[in-house]
Amino acid sequence: MKNKKIILLNIRLVFLYTISLILCLTSITPIISHADDSINESYYFSVDGKREALNDDILCDWGGMSDLFVWISVMQLKEAGQLDLEASAKSYLPDDFVSQVGFTYDFTILDLMNHTAGFQANQAGHVLLVGENFTSLEDWLISNKTPQIHEPGEYVAYSDYGVTLAAYIIEKVTGLAYYDYVHENILKPADMKETSIYYDFSDNDYVSKLTDSSTYRFGFYPSNSARGSMEDMAKLINAMISVDEIIWTTETRDEFFTSTLKYRDASNMGDSRIAHGLAYYYEFANPVYGMKFQDLNGSRCLYISEDLKTFSIIFFKKQNLTDSPYYYKLNYLYGTRTVQTEGFHQSLADMESSYVKADTVVKGLYSFSSLFNVYTLKKLSYNTLASSVRPTEPYLTQISNTVFESTDGECGHFYLSRDGKVLEFPYFDLITYPKWLKTLRVLMLVLYYIGLSYSSIVLPVSLLVLIIRAMKKSEEKWPRFHKYHMIQCGAYCFHGIVFHLMELSYMMGINSGIANASKLMYYIGAVLSVVYWMFFLRSGKSEECTVFNKVLYWSTGIFAVVQVVFSVAFGLIFIK
Repeated sequence: MKNKKIILLNIRLVFLYTISLILCLTSITPIISHADDSINESYYFSVDGKREALNDDILCDWGGMSDLFVWISVMQLKEAGQLDLEASAKSYLPDDFVSQVGFTYDFTILDLMNHTAGFQANQAGHVLLVGENFTSLEDWLISNKTPQIHEPGEYVAYSDYGVTLAAYIIEKVTGLAYYDYVHENILKPADMKETSIYYDFSDNDYVSKLTDSSTYRFGFYPSNSARGSMEDMAKLINAMISVDEIIWTTETRDEFFTSTLKYRDASNMGDSRIAHGLAYYYEFANPVYGMKFQDLNGSRCLYISEDLKTFSIIFFKKQNLTDSPYYYKLNYLYGTRTVQTEGFHQSLADMESSYVKADTVVKGLYSFSSLFNVYTLKKLSYNTLASSVRPTEPYLTQISNTVFESTDGECGHFYLSRDGKVLEFPYFDLITYPKWLKTLRVLMLVLYYIGLSYSSIVLPVSLLVLIIRAMKKSEEKWPRFHKYHMIQCGAYCFHGIVFHLMELSYMMGINSGIANASKLMYYIGAVLSVVYWMFFLRSGKSEECTVFNKVLYWSTGIFAVVQVVFSVAFGLIFIK
């Protein structure tokens, strides 16, 4: 009778284990399968009004380039006297909203445009799943509230949350829904009839009819919300740079294309970094304004010449712009950058360290993910640095005394401050990651995975032995503590699956019940392991059994302690 109960108990554990594994696999399948293969490589070049385009009638997800609608709207409201870019952003927000979100520092609207408001990356909610209900920007921001981990102006950390917050401010100032404002003040004046900016495409019949209803959003709405034709994007850029005052006055246009953020101590490099949300890029002989973004749908880039007479838009499936067959065209339009080959006074040894992006999640439930985002840079040659991801290949190449070019063709600047080492790129800073924290987290993960491997082996083997004994109707008495031992191994396995679900939900940006329910993992793991020790000390420690079983039980007890420490450290300490 007892054997039957134990068999049923362990069958339930294995069932839960299997179901969890299936959930783990199915949670990532939609994201992989819905990367939009309908978007072929395409480009659009406009030189002094003369156009050259390929596949300009296909629909493309704009990705982070959707931010342009937010920043144009902000400049329009500034032009109308309804917004002050230097004023506190809180002054335009309802008091109850501010109290619920709980900002740590005060910041300006210009901080949002420069991505210097100090927000870390969003911990969840990057993707709106099919059928998921979106209510309002206010609810969206509250339910996905994001900590400020840096003082405003300290670092550049590209923030979808900051873009969405700016869109919400637009709603509060105008009294209109964000998408209604954009339609009336940007899309219609620019004659953009093939562009949707709402999360479910319902604001544009043309886009909605040509879009698979199961398409996912890769980004925090509305920062990644736009989907439209290349022709429409070209219309928007034309409206931005035109002297015909289609969407704003020439004075506002000139102000928009004026630097609002500088690089620090950037000798041998133009010092302008961001102009009202638009980045400066130095990959060519002549600096250009632009935006570049990558996701599972592909890569896209926008470049606008400083004289506002030439612009380029490229969408391509590959992740590296230099792999595009049209890259040579960009060098032709903007000139090939001169590269220094000797005479460097900046020692690469000064740059060797571990770095993370300034927006890396270091607070909250997913803080453990920071460990997986560390770039450890080591000197590879006299002018190259390799990262820990690919230790034998160049990651950064020194092209002047302070300027470095990454493998994806993006140029950045090294800055050594009193607070640490900083690598500045157009939309993000790489900042040093504490060595002690990295070492501690690596050690904890190693111990945790040893325990997880142990439990994953012991659980099915013990279950198999139990089934065999039941089939043979063995009369040999098993230690009564055996069931507690198996339960703990099952709990450890379940804990491990949920931990990986959390990791995947963060990496994929899944805003789902799986991610929310897994918050309990930390506490469940700790409580179950404590309960195990209570039973062990009471009935298992002194129970007579074979040496093998004693070793088995004590090993399980040791890993139960590891599980408690892991749960408490990640769940109660590192998330603060």
